[in-house]
Amino acid sequence: MDGEPGQEDFGWYFEFELPEGRHCCVIGCRPGNGVDGPDWVIWLERSRGFLGSLVGARRRRIAPSAVRHLHESLLNVPDVSAVRWYERTDFEAWRADVSSPAP
Repeated sequence: MDGEPGQEDFGWYFEFELPEGRHCCVIGCRPGNGVDGPDWVIWLERSRGFLGSLVGARRRRIAPSAVRHLHESLLNVPDVSAVRWYERTDFEAWRADVSSPAP
């Protein structure tokens, strides 16, 4: 991790470097569905400049090793539970039935 996490209105983010390139981990809170309360959500992006962000480059070429590293890190945090992985389109559609416990 590079330095301290940054804060945004939706939560926090931090950047990290891998041999495959620079990535950004974004952490935010998604309102609950009225039953279970809010969910903490994390997603990975590629670190790109302003122009790259405008053309969707943050969503492309996320290294599988970044996903594995995040998953293994979460498994080692005692206060983290019920980790579920989604494809982006399923997550945005709130399709909980297609999640998995590992990437």
